[in-house]
Amino acid sequence: MIRPLHIIAAWGEMFDPNFHYAIGMIQHPEAVPNTVVRVERKGYFLDGNAQQMGILFPKV
Repeated sequence: MIRPLHIIAAWGEMFDPNFHYAIGMIQHPEAVPNTVVRVERKGYFLDGNAQQMGILFPKV
């Protein structure tokens, strides 16, 4: 049985430590604080569970 992977939304979304792993923070003049402004690796869900957390940079 093939089970679909679902991408965890990140860019422009609020940082959520349950699904995102921050590797730094970035200054961004147009972004709201704690929103994701750069994604290094996408995260994925499988069967409703996070299988790989997204690695990213939220705005300071």
